[in-house]
Amino acid sequence: MRALDLDFVRQTNSLRRLGIILLIAAVATAAYLAQVYVKRSAELEVWQTKWHRLQKAQRKDATEPASNPRQKLEWEQLQSELKTANRVIARLSLPWDALFREVEIAVGEQVTLLSVEPDTEKSELRITAEAKNLTAMLEYIKRLRAIALFKDAHLTSHQIQQQDPQKPVRFVVNAQWGEVL
Repeated sequence: MRALDLDFVRQTNSLRRLGIILLIAAVATAAYLAQVYVKRSAELEVWQTKWHRLQKAQRKDATEPASNPRQKLEWEQLQSELKTANRVIARLSLPWDALFREVEIAVGEQVTLLSVEPDTEKSELRITAEAKNLTAMLEYIKRLRAIALFKDAHLTSHQIQQQDPQKPVRFVVNAQWGEVL
């Protein structure tokens, strides 16, 4: 009988190269994410400084700005920054992953999402999609209405694509999210 030659450690050059490429890609990604983190941390610190300054100014004179035109202008700028900061906080505090996951789960096989446009000021999503037929479109809207995150989901417009031989239906749905988020 002949002896078996089993070598569990041997690696081919192509596997070694692939491992090195993946390692370089991981290091580059980590460096990029670290850079983004540092940038976002600096932005957060600037916003927090402005926020504390606004709170201090509001405590100082909550009813009306001073009669000095320079202070009045500064007061208006602070109020504008406060509104902007509140909009940013509102956008960042929404659980986007859960919202988009629910929209994607409702899609099914006969509907294709073309775009999802959130409007945080109106608490609304504008979903543009294409369905194979009218029945598939109506089923998708029914599934959207069944999602607990949405207070309302309604068809805004639809159009049968006549130039396509399969005649799919392109449609727009507005879905308003509630306090569940």
